[in-house]
Formats: sequence, C-alpha cells, structure tokens
Amino acid sequence: MFFPIPTDFFARSTIREIAELVDETPKINPYKHLVPIRTGGSRQPIFFMHELSGDVVTYHHVVNHMDKKRPVYGLNLNLSREDWGPNTTMREMALAYAAEIQMVRDTGPYYLVGLSFGGQMAFEVGSVLTERGFPVVVFMLDTYSRIESRNLSFHSSARKTISSLKKMALPQWPQMIYKKAGTLYREYIAPELSVRGEHQDTDRFVRKWEQAGSLKERQEVVMASALSTHHPAWLPGKVCYFRALQQRLKRNDSYLFWKSVSRDFVLFEKDFSHAGFVYPEHAADTAAEIMAVIEADEVAGNRISAPHQAIPPHKKAFA
Repeated sequence: MFFPIPTDFFARSTIREIAELVDETPKINPYKHLVPIRTGGSRQPIFFMHELSGDVVTYHHVVNHMDKKRPVYGLNLNLSREDWGPNTTMREMALAYAAEIQMVRDTGPYYLVGLSFGGQMAFEVGSVLTERGFPVVVFMLDTYSRIESRNLSFHSSARKTISSLKKMALPQWPQMIYKKAGTLYREYIAPELSVRGEHQDTDRFVRKWEQAGSLKERQEVVMASALSTHHPAWLPGKVCYFRALQQRLKRNDSYLFWKSVSRDFVLFEKDFSHAGFVYPEHAADTAAEIMAVIEADEVAGNRISAPHQAIPPHKKAFA
C-alpha cells in the first residue's frame, strides 16, 4: 500500500528544502509519523527510525547509496499529530510506529535501521513486529544502553579481577583489590547509582514538560523520559550492531547488552565516530553493509523463533 504524496524525500538538495518538506509532510501525509523517502521499487522496504533530533534527515547520505529498487521510509517524531507527553513510553511509541509500518507493508520481513536513539527505537518496534509473528532485522548504529551495558561490563570487569587474584600470591591481594576497587566504583557503580536516581525522579520530566517553551523542547522531554524507563526484552530476530571504535564515551560497551537480548547478533566494528556512520565520507560503506545483510537474509529466507522464547539474556552475552 503506497500513498500519493511527494516521492524522493531526499532528492531535495539543500537543508532548507528538506526542512520545508518535513514541515509540509503533516499537512499532506495521512500518516502521523511515517514519511516517504523513496517510494519507487517493488522489493521489501527499509524503515529508518528518527534519532534524538526527532526526524530522519540524518540518513540523507546513507539512503542515497541504497538499492534504488527498494522503497525507503522514515519514522519521525511528530507531537503535533500525537497526544504524547512526559509519561509516554518507548513501547507506546513503538506500537504507533509499527502500526504505520504495517499500513505500508502488511507482512515481513521488516528491515529497521536507527542511529543512536533510533537504534533503540528500531529494536522496540522490532519487538512489536516479532510478537505479531513477523521476522525482523534490526540495524543499530552505535546505540547505547543506559543501565544494562554497565551492569554487564561491571560483571565482566569483576570476573577478570577475580581471575587475576587467583593467579597472584595471597600477600599481593590487598594491593590488587585496592587498585581495582576504585576503578570499578568510579567507572561502573557510581554512574549506575546516578542513573538509577534519575529513574526514581518521576516528576522531573513532568516539570521539564511544563517548562518547555517549544515543540522541539517537548520532543526532547518525550524521548528522554521514554529512554529513562525503557528496559528492552528478548528479541527473537536478528540484530546487526555497528560499533564506533572512535567513540570516546564510557558507554562504548553497550553492544554487550544488545547481544544478550538478541537471538541472532552480528557485530560490525568501524573506525568511525559515534555519528560517523551517516557522514558523507562513510555513508556508502554503511549502506553497503546494510544492503549485504538484507540481500543475504532474503536469499536465506528470514525466520524467527517463538516470540516469547525464554533465554537467560545476561548469560548469552558472555557465551
């Protein structure tokens, strides 16, 4: 099912033209969030999820390098057409996005792509679609996990410390414990307590929502609030995680968590910065990797496990 609205979303050559089309889309598009990027082609489409900016302009260069025979759509955060607020969850957003995706194509496999926050949204939309019995492949471009990755990293670091102690003479233990304890607390426990404190402050986002003076500020509140309460469940589909090796932030180990909650996990490591996957100089490489996975997936025939398959997630990460 395709709709009669302007095609080739990214054919606009300037930022101004793209912004004008984004502004016009709610007036001419019967959907609340879904926008056409390229509607031509008969193959299974690709869906890009907005990142923290709330739109899909970020993916301009990547889309230009993708197979022209494959339709491409984007999901924008559009508060002007959705009654969302500071208590909206990732699940509620994903249900709305999944519904519009299935209005375009009512059967899978579904290919979902997202950078940073967009990767987390793609994962949640994928969870909704697999629960409905459809196969999915989720492409996460350097997506963080605020709490869970630190839990996994803490256990991994603690395990390495214990292993080192076993190899040392007993008199050397106090010095080793003193050296490692400070590092573990500073890098894992203290940030974890800080994040948990944010989660407990349920009124914080309500206050920010009331103080927001623009639509953009309200969008930021909605996404920050949704992230703070999001705890992804097991996904019986494929996750392709693109890890940025130039990432300087401490949370560059988030892939461990996403691996632990995915049936089929593939790691791509690139010598890029966090947002480098969508930069003009790297867009062709990113598009080629995504297209290669999709082509192989279609040849093999995408299959999913039972939607509610019970697998201990945090054990799988270190298998």
